[in-house]
Amino acid sequence: MHYTQTCTYVMSVLRDDNCVMYRQCCEFIDLLLQTWPTAVLERQNSALYEVIKKGISDADPDARLNSRR
Repeated sequence: MHYTQTCTYVMSVLRDDNCVMYRQCCEFIDLLLQTWPTAVLERQNSALYEVIKKGISDADPDARLNSRR
């Protein structure tokens, strides 16, 4: 699987202002944090940190909920 390409794509979608896409990406990030190998996640550590930080302060309650998990 191309972890880096998938992660880069999700990060680019999160820069979009579409609230539905943002909410879905927050759910996807929650799933990838649970399933992807730790070594892969460590390489994307700073980007994931920024996404989670942004999601926690999002106006959408569902996005905040998924970011806090």
